Amino acid sequence: MTTAHEAWLAMRPSHYCASEWGQGLGFSTFGGPVKVWAGKEGPGNHPEPKPEVKRDIFVRGHVCEGPLLTWLSDYLGMPIYHNTDHTVVHAVEKWASCTPDGYVLDGEPLVPIEGAEAKTSTIRRGWGEHGDEALGLDAERLVPYPDYAIQVNASLWITNLPVWQMVVGIVPYGSEITIKSALARGCSWDQAAGIVLDQSDKRAFTIYRDPNDEKALVDMARSWWFKHVVGGVQPEWDGSKAARVLLAKRHHEMKLDQIRRATPSDEAFVRRLKAARIEEWEAIETVARLKQEALHRIGGHRGIETREGRLTTTRKTSKTGAPVLQLNTPKHWSN
Repeated sequence: MTTAHEAWLAMRPSHYCASEWGQGLGFSTFGGPVKVWAGKEGPGNHPEPKPEVKRDIFVRGHVCEGPLLTWLSDYLGMPIYHNTDHTVVHAVEKWASCTPDGYVLDGEPLVPIEGAEAKTSTIRRGWGEHGDEALGLDAERLVPYPDYAIQVNASLWITNLPVWQMVVGIVPYGSEITIKSALARGCSWDQAAGIVLDQSDKRAFTIYRDPNDEKALVDMARSWWFKHVVGGVQPEWDGSKAARVLLAKRHHEMKLDQIRRATPSDEAFVRRLKAARIEEWEAIETVARLKQEALHRIGGHRGIETREGRLTTTRKTSKTGAPVLQLNTPKHWSN
């Protein structure tokens, strides 16, 4: 029997989900365009089903989602339906979808009138106060996570709802470990969430649809989808983990024992690469030697104050238990 969550996972390769728009458009801190593209079904790209990896941060969000929506319902004084299995596809543009965390209900009988989203964060700075419209798409109001602003505005367009309510639980660092420990002790999901949320600060926001921002965002998302997924044009390599995984897969599929003869361009490139690697190792050796000299110059003092910044030392213990003197360089220096 296929569960609702399994059905949701099965449809993701054929839809551009609102939670992926930020990554696909290059505005995300959680991933990049290659990661999204590699998971979509299109010309020359056929992602293989793989088990879902439950990262600690996602477990934290999942555990806290229901209790945060309950808090938001009390804050708004309106009922909220916690959505756990319903994905919405745009009425006309079937490539776009979203899965709202919940819906604000009103009327008789009760019907959805607004969307609802619950997030957790360990970052306090930048979230503003209750009721702030802090998630617009203009650059000054994207902190601290542009992904959330993009996801909410995409969801407004996909669902055609006028307003989105959002609650952010600002939780302590290490809350993922607290949750895992509570679950291991036999606590329920709600009990584990309660332990963390009792120590958290909640912020509520109201986000309204903005036709101008919405059109610009949708135009970018539509262009990305039809160019890269429908058209089969791979996004540029972005240095992400997903890009490295994709490269490894492609190399594995190749017959690596078939070595071709280098072209003049290959030869020139390899010479540049060799020179860069030599410079890299020489630089590493030079920095290590200079650090030792700096420690010698500091001697028995705490550090040295220079025009270029302050050099200080820290006494630490190595894995073998031996005392080690570590050099600290100014933060504005490139390590």
